[in-house]
Order: sequence, then C-alpha cells, then structure tokens
Amino acid sequence: MKRTLYVVLVLPFLALVGAWLAGSIVVHPVNHTVTRPVGFEAQDLSIPGVGHTIAAWWIDAGPGTPAILLVHGVRGDRTDMVGRARVLQKHGFSVLLIDLQGHGETPGDAITFG
Repeated sequence: MKRTLYVVLVLPFLALVGAWLAGSIVVHPVNHTVTRPVGFEAQDLSIPGVGHTIAAWWIDAGPGTPAILLVHGVRGDRTDMVGRARVLQKHGFSVLLIDLQGHGETPGDAITFG
C-alpha cells in the first residue's frame, strides 16, 4: 500500500517539480553587455519593439544592396554572427545583427522559442 502511494503520488509530483525547475532554467534571461569585436565596423542601433528595444548592429553596404538579418541561437547574442556578417559584407550585402528578447542587450523577462 505504501509503495503504491509512493508510485502514484510522490513520483509524479517529483517529476512535475523537476520539469518546472528545468523549464525555469531554460527560459531565464541571459542579458549582459555586448562588446563589438575589434575591427568589426558596424553602426549601433536600437530598434523599437513591443515592450522593449531591440539591440542591434547594422552594416550598410550602400543604397540598393540586399539586406540580410542574422539571428543568433538560444542563449547567444549578436557577436555569434560576426563571422557570417563579415562574409556577407565581403559579398556586398547589408547586414543587421540583433539580440533576441532576453539575450545580450535586449531586455526580456524570459527567453521565448518563437
């Protein structure tokens, strides 16, 4: 009887608490100061957003050039995309690098996945 109670009540409760704790860690913001790498020429931008401003860097290759938006992965920031931005700039593209919500210098209460 005691073992059945443990399996039916305690184990699911512990699993639920564990999932809640893991989820809380995964969505916790990772805000920090982002420093532009030496030699990386880009303009600092603040893009107005809903509830917060998006931190960004802009590389302008001139009027009429195609523009590419580079977005980092989860728990990263815009410095993760500097290598790609340099390659695209070399090939004549304008490039926008942003920090997603709750990453780098873009504020947010939680990291969201879409």
